Amino acid sequence: MSPRALITINYQNEQQVAAICKLLVEENIDIYQVQLEKKDLENIFFEITKTK
Repeated sequence: MSPRALITINYQNEQQVAAICKLLVEENIDIYQVQLEKKDLENIFFEITKTK
């Protein structure tokens, strides 16, 4: 079994997501799942207030 990794990428729009997926496939990188995450107020709060 090949190693798997989770990557998180910030994106501006869905077309950008498609372009990123296309680039990965062209580089022979298998994609098993794409999940778009929308930030809710709770996640934004935690991101702003997290300790550095």
